Amino acid sequence: MGMAQLVSRNLRRIRGERGLSLAELARRAGLSKQTLSTIEQGDANPTIETVAAIAEALGVSFRALVTDWGSASRLVRGDDVDWRPEAGGERAPLMQLFGSGYVRTALLRLDPAEPLETRPPESTGALHHVYVLDGEIEAGPEHELERLRAGDHLTFPADRPHRLRALDAVATAHLTSTSPQQAQFARG
Repeated sequence: MGMAQLVSRNLRRIRGERGLSLAELARRAGLSKQTLSTIEQGDANPTIETVAAIAEALGVSFRALVTDWGSASRLVRGDDVDWRPEAGGERAPLMQLFGSGYVRTALLRLDPAEPLETRPPESTGALHHVYVLDGEIEAGPEHELERLRAGDHLTFPADRPHRLRALDAVATAHLTSTSPQQAQFARG
C-alpha cells in the first residue's frame, strides 16, 4: 500500500470515528472540500503541510495519518506469490509497513488434537501475518476464517477475536505480529 492510500484509509477512518462531515473537516483544515475528497479517495498525493493541517483539524498526531494501524485481511495464495530476482536467489515481499511499533516473530507448530480456543483481541491496530510452511491451517478473525495451505500468506487484524488452528495434521507456520507503539488515537 502506498502512502497516498494509507493517508486515505486513515483519514476516512478517523473522520468517520469523529463524526465529521467532509465539509466541516475541510473548513477546519483550511482546504477545499474537493481537495479533501480527492485525498480521502486516495487519488492525490498530499504535501506534508496538507497532511499536517488535516491531522491538526482532526485532533490527532501527524503520525496517526501516516502509520499503518491495521487493515482488512489480505490473502496471498502460494501460487500467486510475486518472486523477484535477487543476488543469490529470489525474494517474495510479503508486506511493507509504515510507522513505528512492535514486531514479534515466531514459528508455530499447530496440532489439530489440541483444543481449539478463540484467541482474545490484542492491542488496537495489531496485525498477524501468517505464512504457512507446511500443512493446512485455518486462520483469521473469528467469523472470517481462511483455509490456508503451504505457501499461502494471510494478513489479518488481531485486534478482534481470532483463530489459528491446524486442520488435518500438525502444521507449521511463520507468524509475525505487529502492533502500534502507542494507542491508535484518542477519541474526540
